[in-house]
Amino acid sequence: MGAREEEKGQISDARREDFEMLCSGYSSPDEINENQILHVRTDTSLDETIREMYRKIIDHHIGRKSA
Repeated sequence: MGAREEEKGQISDARREDFEMLCSGYSSPDEINENQILHVRTDTSLDETIREMYRKIIDHHIGRKSA
């Protein structure tokens, strides 16, 4: 983020100050039960991330119906 701010012509929807402000107000979603949270990798392609998300949502939904 810092390097991007120094490059001319770079467009960004957030600056370092925004990041610091957002981080200071963040609190983890402790009010959500762990069995309601789906963890999805985001270090893959967007298509793979979306496939994984849908797969986990479907698996979660099917698991709830059979319980």
